[in-house]
Amino acid sequence: MGDKTADRFEMTAEGIFRLVYVDKKWIPVQLANFSAEIINELIVTDGIAQHIEFEIKAVLGGKTYLLDVTAEEFERGDWPLRRIGAGAIVKAGYNTRDELREAIQ
Repeated sequence: MGDKTADRFEMTAEGIFRLVYVDKKWIPVQLANFSAEIINELIVTDGIAQHIEFEIKAVLGGKTYLLDVTAEEFERGDWPLRRIGAGAIVKAGYNTRDELREAIQ
């Protein structure tokens, strides 16, 4: 893998991971116990105002969730708990929500 300083991400059945380069090898650090991807981006309007929503496909424990998440919710990072439930765990840590958002984008 080329640049050893760039963050890299991977998704597996166990969740979303940030890969860090340590001692000449890539080490996975878990960010969340679910996988997720943006499958569509929508501009929603009520005739006066408009906002962006993402259609997100998330998988937790073999169950697939199709979610409509506003850009604001996505940026805040609180949508997994609110939309998937208590089983969707985002690991604790400084910047974890931001890293998770980046991995999904």
